[in-house]
Amino acid sequence: MLTPEQAAEYKQEPIVPVASNIRRSSPTPTGLRRMCDARLIAQFGQDNATEGGLQVPDQPGPALQAAANKALRDGLIAYDRRLGGWRGPVTTTSTTRHWITDWPTLLAKVARPPGHAAGLAGRVVLSTTDK
Repeated sequence: MLTPEQAAEYKQEPIVPVASNIRRSSPTPTGLRRMCDARLIAQFGQDNATEGGLQVPDQPGPALQAAANKALRDGLIAYDRRLGGWRGPVTTTSTTRHWITDWPTLLAKVARPPGHAAGLAGRVVLSTTDK
């Protein structure tokens, strides 16, 4: 992390590209890569941006990607809950006796509905009352 003073100081220094044999890892650039390329070319020129040795990471690291995935999943779950969330039972059965004794194995055999996140656990209702 830089302090605002350090950032201002470093912004005053010129960026000097150096020769490099590094080539792009992805033959088909992503939207983010294309956007980065366009900005680099506009700022430093075509030759310096593509062959001058600039290295600009445009992919998030594994920890940042995992955090982004979790944030998206949590946001979608919260959104779904605001809209009601409950879609009814995935399946029903009349073999209550088997469910009471072997529900983990039987639940594992029930197909997940489309869009059901792998990390969300299914539930079994063994009985209900009027209350």
